[in-house]
Amino acid sequence: MELSTVFLFCFFVGLFFALGSAVLGGLVGGDGHGLEATGDFHVDASTAVDSGHLPTGGHELHFSPFSPTILATFITAFGATGYLLRKAAEFSPLESISGALVGALALSAGFFLVLVKFFAAAQKTSDVRTGDLLGATAEVVAGIPAQGLGEIVLTAMGGRTNAPAASASGEAIPKNTAVKIARIVGGTYYVEPLARGARETR
Repeated sequence: MELSTVFLFCFFVGLFFALGSAVLGGLVGGDGHGLEATGDFHVDASTAVDSGHLPTGGHELHFSPFSPTILATFITAFGATGYLLRKAAEFSPLESISGALVGALALSAGFFLVLVKFFAAAQKTSDVRTGDLLGATAEVVAGIPAQGLGEIVLTAMGGRTNAPAASASGEAIPKNTAVKIARIVGGTYYVEPLARGARETR
């Protein structure tokens, strides 16, 4: 098989794989954290336990250089660069393969760095917004049992948002109670009832 055909095959395989990953995994979205939530990274929930404190870096973002997106980029770049070197520049087979490897490594490494910076910036923004909710007031719309979950409604980022909530003190909190967000752990809002004086000044 002609080497240029092999390069062309790699290009289309990589391109098809990249498009398939985008459709199946979701681009810039997924579960709200970024590109391809399935396979490219995972988020570990913070184990914050102190009331009123959310540690810096409440979520850890892990993006692998061997993720499907980066591998697809490498294969696509390898095929495209090799084909151009072999057909357009008429390089020898060894020169074409060597050049294709260098080009693919450079392009995939550059793309990897861009994605890491993008996700780091997005994660930093998410952490800041989450931290801003600590101490905010909310209202219980579904009673919170002593050792279970209920639901609160709060105003955040210009809109009203419902969220799962648990009692920070372990005591039941009835419906329609005004509460304060004490901490946020793994998407669950731990709340405590507002003092009477605080309720009257809301």
